[in-house]
Amino acid sequence: MARTVAAAYATEGIRVNTVVPGYTETPLVTSISDNAAERAAIVSRIPLGRPGRPEDVEGIMVYLASDESGYATGSLFRVDGVWRRCDPSSPRLVAIRVGVVA
Repeated sequence: MARTVAAAYATEGIRVNTVVPGYTETPLVTSISDNAAERAAIVSRIPLGRPGRPEDVEGIMVYLASDESGYATGSLFRVDGVWRRCDPSSPRLVAIRVGVVA
């Protein structure tokens, strides 16, 4: 969708990008679940080994709002610590890693 909207507005100098944050610890997230076991289960699926912080997302947002990103449009920026949606030991994920499943 970002690419379609970016193409539609590019001639007007409007850039459109998408930022997709992963699990980011904010007051709202911690107020919803303050369960240590749930947090550990989530963090175990993040290869960087920690949840995101608001400032992790802030950096890409500042970049995209700056003139330095003037040629970046229609892009998707993931800020998720390489979040894995499924269990890292899942047979399907292992099969994808070795190229068995497309």
